[in-house]
Amino acid sequence: ANQDTMIVASEPHLVALISTLGVFAEASPGLLLKDLDILLPYLKADNSVKKENEALIVLHVCKILCQVSSRLSSVDIQRLSDGALSDDLVKITYNFGSNATSAAVEALVKLASYEQDDNGAMKKKVLKLAVTFFSYLTKVKGLTDDFSKAKASFKSNVHRALSALGSICRFHDKEEGDDDPEKIDELLFNLIGHQSLTWENLPTASYALFDIYIKKVDTQTKCKALRAMSGIFLARPRIMLAVEQHGLIEDVMSDTAPVELQLEALQCWREILVSEELRIESGEAKRQMESNKRISLSNKISGDQDSDASLIGACCIQHASRLFELTASTDSTIRLNSLLLIETLLRQGLINPMDTVPHLLALQGDIEHPAIPAMALKLLIEENQKRPDIIRQRLASGVRRSYQFQRQVYPDISHVTALVSSKTSDGKELSECIFGQIFKDAIRSSRLHSTRILRSLFALFTNPNKYVNDHSFVQDDHDVMDVCGENSSSFLCKIPLLSFAAEIIAHLPYNHLGDVLFIVHHVSGNIAMEGNDFMMRFAKFLYPLGLTNNEDGDLTEEDIIEKAARGKSSSQKNVLKIIQSEKFDISKFADMCAEASVMVLLLRLKLHLRQAYSGVTEVRLREYQPNEKEKITDRGASPSAEMSRFNADIPKPYKVDGQTFDKGALIKQYAEFRRLMRGNYDFHTHDDEE
Repeated sequence: ANQDTMIVASEPHLVALISTLGVFAEASPGLLLKDLDILLPYLKADNSVKKENEALIVLHVCKILCQVSSRLSSVDIQRLSDGALSDDLVKITYNFGSNATSAAVEALVKLASYEQDDNGAMKKKVLKLAVTFFSYLTKVKGLTDDFSKAKASFKSNVHRALSALGSICRFHDKEEGDDDPEKIDELLFNLIGHQSLTWENLPTASYALFDIYIKKVDTQTKCKALRAMSGIFLARPRIMLAVEQHGLIEDVMSDTAPVELQLEALQCWREILVSEELRIESGEAKRQMESNKRISLSNKISGDQDSDASLIGACCIQHASRLFELTASTDSTIRLNSLLLIETLLRQGLINPMDTVPHLLALQGDIEHPAIPAMALKLLIEENQKRPDIIRQRLASGVRRSYQFQRQVYPDISHVTALVSSKTSDGKELSECIFGQIFKDAIRSSRLHSTRILRSLFALFTNPNKYVNDHSFVQDDHDVMDVCGENSSSFLCKIPLLSFAAEIIAHLPYNHLGDVLFIVHHVSGNIAMEGNDFMMRFAKFLYPLGLTNNEDGDLTEEDIIEKAARGKSSSQKNVLKIIQSEKFDISKFADMCAEASVMVLLLRLKLHLRQAYSGVTEVRLREYQPNEKEKITDRGASPSAEMSRFNADIPKPYKVDGQTFDKGALIKQYAEFRRLMRGNYDFHTHDDEE
């Protein structure tokens, strides 16, 4: 660092320069030793710059000082202790925000830890600062239960005191014997006066004080108190373990807690885990242990410097189920921060990937916040690289959860969708499946795996009444929600999930014609087995009322309902007259139309794929066997450039009031079913004749 350069630097240039020096200090602290005296005057905060830039300058210089402190000689430490540095750092805690305050406190505590004298000037300064904030919080703790109604200056002072005292506790050096569980439980909620405060009892005494403030009414004070507590947990993980037994973590992450407090909890837990991880990986944990005179030689030899991280992780994963629930919060910031915490837990090996993957798959349905599914996809790909079968085993569960996710997070959308829209360079709109990238990376390279996934999706269509609400359909899904809500006995509510599944099947990026042939073959077999029987059921119900041509479900000619659907006025009048009569069971007809919609979706799917992929001919289908050997000519299949968006919309059977059946919509559903069945029959008959 050149002093002349820094003097003439513009305000933004000065901030950028000091920030860059901070990066150098982090990479190699020794590089900044000779420049420390040039940087320290900037801590006086009289640099004639804007307040926000002043805060950045003191923040970066404090961080540089923290990095360099371990390389300072005892002579340098004594020189800094005798100078005005400690006073400058203390002033920062009174004049700047929480980030700068935390950095200043860390610098002060680290320098104090290197003092040779147990009663050194900096040690005294740290304790005096702690006593000042502690006594202030003790004094005002009972003045109000709701700081949102207090004067802004008063509330600001309280929040500053919480932040500063929490920062001091965060960098408290643990003594041997401080982790005695009985001693912690005895002192944890024992509020003492500031006269009795010592460096040794600071964490437990401060926690007792923070516990009072986290119970205040206003959310902002709760968040500040929790942030202060997280400082204690970092320094003394066994306090976190004791607090966990009293239900604190459960309370701040519960549904009844304010959203802001839940968010603060997620951020605090992640910050604690990341900080401990960095402390261990950088070697700081080992250096602290070896330099601490209070730690016995046997403990130093055992080198168990990561035991604290294990305790912190254990406390967090006790609430893994609640963390998974938060990934489906209606608040996008909660979803993002819960995902960030999951990422940290996965990286540190503190959470079961098998339990996590279905929730990451569900987040692919977050269609309005693309950054969230993108991050979830990144984690899925990383897990798939480590465990190649994990996504294949959990994809069916993830598909269902993704549907449930959209219904829960976006209750106002009219149509749950598995597609997202994007545009090409020439402005053409494309529809991509939310599971497309996962299918490319983890599934389609193996025909066996792609066939298994398709079978699991088709299982929904085979028996929707069973699989939509049967929790056993999803392995180990103990917390799935009923997709039909209170109407689980009605067939009508199953249709949206099947539309969602049909969209997925239609738009997965297949690169092997065998996958497409399997789908068409499966649909054809299903229709052949069930289609005619279902037509007979319709005929048996409608023929006595004069609404169909015969009793055997013949499709040769249009019946009166089909004509009414096409707008023939005479037919419409006759059909509506019969449907509105008391002898017509409209509820039964609606349920039958809903069942027919399952086949409508399958028939649409067959038609869509035949149009999208060349090579799906009746001759090829007749030759196709699901277990046949892979044909080289089937490789490299891709959809047509003109491929349209799959139509997964099924008319709603109810009018806007949600109670009255929409007879026009039911007529259209029935007519489309007969039309598609007739088209399917004509296609096969035409190819057979050829």
